[in-house]
This record gives sequence, C-alpha cells and structure tokens, in this order.
Amino acid sequence: MLSIVAVIVILNSPVTAFINPDSLRRMEVICQVPEINTGSAYQEFNRQGLYKSYTVIKDEIGVGNFLKSGFKKLGYFFGMYRSYYSWQNNLLLLCYIIFYPFALIGIFSKYGGSYYYIKLVSVFYLLLTSIAIFFTCDDWANRFISPVFPFILILAAGGFLSVYKRLNTTT
Repeated sequence: MLSIVAVIVILNSPVTAFINPDSLRRMEVICQVPEINTGSAYQEFNRQGLYKSYTVIKDEIGVGNFLKSGFKKLGYFFGMYRSYYSWQNNLLLLCYIIFYPFALIGIFSKYGGSYYYIKLVSVFYLLLTSIAIFFTCDDWANRFISPVFPFILILAAGGFLSVYKRLNTTT
C-alpha cells in the first residue's frame, strides 16, 4: 500500500511537472539550445510530466539517445565548462574539479559515526540530482550546481582526511 502511495505522490509531484518532454525531444543539454529537431514547435513549460516524457523517450528519441544526452548533461553540469565562456572563466571553473577525486575517495572511505550518515545523505542527494539531470536541461550560468556543491565538499573533506591519514601513517 505504501508503495502505491509513493508512486502516486511521485507522479503527481510538482517536481515532475517541470520535466519538459519538448526539451527531451530536442535533446537540449543547455536549456533552449536544441541539438536535434530544431524546427519543431516548442513549449517551454508545458507541464506534461513523466508519462509524456516516457513516451517521447520510448517512441521518438530512443533510450540510447536519451542516455547519451543524459551523460552529456552530467558532464556539463558537474564539469561546469561552457564553450561560450572565456578561457579565464573556464580555467577558474576547472579549479573546482580538484574536489571531485577527493569526493570519490570520501565516498569509499571507511569512517564510522556521524560522517557515515552525512556521507550517506550526500551520496543519496547527488544520485537524486544526477537522475533529475537526465530529465532536465542545464542553464547557461551553472547556477544549479550551487545546491549540490556543498555535498561534494563534504565528501571531498572526508576523502582529503583519508588521504592525509594514509600519507601520515606511511611516513
């Protein structure tokens, strides 16, 4: 019974109303910059939700193209690189990428106590965000990384501590 209620809540959630099947149809990585179907009629916020998105993926673009576009969106989202930014701005954004290897180490570090639960929440939040990225497009200014980045920093801190302790015990 709880599963049925959860499915009904998810399908009728306001979050699913912002999934735009037209954006999926046009395979937009950056919002309002179509990669295919550039001449098709487009409604920006049509609020047709998950079922229409499912039919667009199944009948029009295919699962392979959906996944290809989704991984490209993940790269743009977490990489923060934009071809239309100046090289200085992209260089500055690349400085943030140094946290990602430490975050990966932090995910697999074996700390107990409260860090375990913080790590669990951080990983869960990043996974949910990553799934949502497959169904949405990224904005021009990278502002959507802002709520995600603190969780990356938390994981990176655990990874840095793990590396620090390992280097300290070997010397």
